[in-house]
Amino acid sequence: MNAIVAIARENVATMGRENDARILRFSDHRIVRATLFRAVAMHVASMTLELLKTLVSKGFRARVAKLSLMLRGPLE
Repeated sequence: MNAIVAIARENVATMGRENDARILRFSDHRIVRATLFRAVAMHVASMTLELLKTLVSKGFRARVAKLSLMLRGPLE
């Protein structure tokens, strides 16, 4: 989100007039949307990676093995 604010401030600073400070050109909106999309995509990827790390952890595998043994019963 800070990157989006920085881009918006930079665009406002280069406009030259104080009255136009609240107005962004269409191309600026595209840049902001693209930046926001990238930030959200990176966050989702990071959270997915964390979830996968948790699921593949040793404790999870041990619980799955124990549960599957309970469901199948003792091997004879």
